Amino acid sequence: MKRDSDLSRKPGRRSSRLPGLLLFLAVVLPAAGLAWLGLSAYDAEESRELLRERRTLEAAARTLADTAGDLLHDASLAADSWDFRGPLPSPLLAGVFVLRSDGSIRYPVLQALPAAPPPSAGESERVRGILSAADRSLAESGEPWGAISLLESAGARVRHPDLVARLTLREADLYLRAGREDRARTLLRDLVEVLPAARDEEGKPVAPSARLRLIALERRAGRPAAGDVRALGLALADGAYGLDPSERARLLERLREVAGGRLPPEVERRRTLVDLLHTLVIPDALAHLGTLEAGTWRYLWRDGEVAGYRLLDLPEGRHLLGFRLDRAAFREGLAAAARTLARDSGVFVTAETSPPLAVGSDPGADGPSLAGSLPEPFHSIGVRLRRPRPEGLLLLKGLHVAMVLLLAAALAAGLFLGVRAVRREVAAAKLKQDFTDSVSHELRTPLTSIRMYAEMLDEEELPEEKRRAYLGFLRREAERLSALVSEVLDFARLTRGEGPEARTPVPPAELAARAVEQVRPAVEAGGFSVEVRADPTLPPVRCDPEASARALANLLSNAVAYSGEAREIEVRAEVSGGRVRIGVRDHGPGVPPGERERIFARYHRASRDARRTRGVGLGLALAREIARAQGGDVTLETTGADGSLFVLSLPAAEEEGA
Repeated sequence: MKRDSDLSRKPGRRSSRLPGLLLFLAVVLPAAGLAWLGLSAYDAEESRELLRERRTLEAAARTLADTAGDLLHDASLAADSWDFRGPLPSPLLAGVFVLRSDGSIRYPVLQALPAAPPPSAGESERVRGILSAADRSLAESGEPWGAISLLESAGARVRHPDLVARLTLREADLYLRAGREDRARTLLRDLVEVLPAARDEEGKPVAPSARLRLIALERRAGRPAAGDVRALGLALADGAYGLDPSERARLLERLREVAGGRLPPEVERRRTLVDLLHTLVIPDALAHLGTLEAGTWRYLWRDGEVAGYRLLDLPEGRHLLGFRLDRAAFREGLAAAARTLARDSGVFVTAETSPPLAVGSDPGADGPSLAGSLPEPFHSIGVRLRRPRPEGLLLLKGLHVAMVLLLAAALAAGLFLGVRAVRREVAAAKLKQDFTDSVSHELRTPLTSIRMYAEMLDEEELPEEKRRAYLGFLRREAERLSALVSEVLDFARLTRGEGPEARTPVPPAELAARAVEQVRPAVEAGGFSVEVRADPTLPPVRCDPEASARALANLLSNAVAYSGEAREIEVRAEVSGGRVRIGVRDHGPGVPPGERERIFARYHRASRDARRTRGVGLGLALAREIARAQGGDVTLETTGADGSLFVLSLPAAEEEGA
């Protein structure tokens, strides 16, 4: 049985790995350096590419800023060129205005409704009495006609417009109660057209609420009320009724509801312009009037609204000419420039306009980006520009890495295979050298003994008993030499593919008996007992009897050589899976785990085994080759401190059709 190498071989084994390690490093280190240099070059190129992309984005940002400036300049030129007649000359203008040097609005011309002097106390008291009498008449009769008659007869003597408006409103209410909507509409129409500046007892204008009721009646009757909506909207936008901002906003919202949820565009523009003038432009103009230079535009921004103004010298004095920028037209001009950038340069543009602007194909957050804002007065509009990450460079970078890794892997694999082949060749050469040494030793020892005993037989007159003993020794040594030569020749023949050919059915018991007979001299010389258990009912083995017995004899010889102090060998035969298994168990120290397959390698013998036992390391290898050549195998089934079990398995004759 073959054992692990002793410790004296381990330093040599480690030293044999050093050239392979050096060759491996010689391939891996240059490959790693090549990969690092390539990646560094691609990283540098990627940095340059990203810098170029950023410059592209910066140029795009300048284009957007220039576009915003050009749009503002075009609006200024359009305001300068308008003669205040006809429609506005540019869609960029949402309105044009002229301010006097005192901050008052000269254009657009706002509606002015001067209030009449308050009525006398006596007249006001008399109207209150008329209204109370009408209320009593309505309450007593439950019909509005008596109250209407009272108001018409008594109201004919009232002259003050505020008091007439109060009586007219009450009369319109009574006609509505009576179901006379036509008469109510007539009264309300007269009131808003004849008495637009009339006020109620609290001093609030009557016309806005009267016109709201009139618009509601007209729409309920299915008649358009666009004129009334426009007239009331413009009057409220101009501040004609002298209302505070909150009341004016409330009435405009109420007008929007009555008009179907939408005001005419000119009303919206006029309202926004007047609000902008009163809250932003006029205060700024009064603060900077003394420092303005003629022909220089000043631009203002508030909540997305942009206004610009400049000095205007007229014969009647210094005025300010200005305009309000149309937000939708400005956004569309900015979007047109962004679409050009997206088409020509692949830039994705987002801007915080109202509604938000997003032009181009969004590349995601991986590519280069640039954030900022438009120049004055659009500094509140945030802008972000993005470009897709350069995909071509990334692809080349990945391809380079893949090629370097593939090259390194191929070189490493080739190096590994080469080193392994060299190591195998070295190991094979070492095994052959060991084999040569073993064969030389195995041949030299018996030959020396044979020569010595032959000389003794030739030179001396020996007693018959001693002469026979010498001849017996010569015969045994000659048989051992013959067995050694046969073993070597058999193994060489098997490795050339010349396996056993003559296959006949042989009972397992007969095969075991042949093998035991072959090793009987060694068994008896060592004091061993061999116990064979083979049931006669077992199926025969289809094999070459001589070769198979030789293989089993080699297993027995292995057991004799490595049984240690124990002198018992067991041979068992059984059937399993269509094969006859003949096991040989010894009671030696067992086989180390790392040697379970190596012991079947040819010429493999541990150095201490070579010193302790005879042989050239072919016994187990030859047994396995013989078995495999016949469709069987030799395996080490179990091993441990109480011995090892080697099994020779061969096909049963029944399975072969015998």
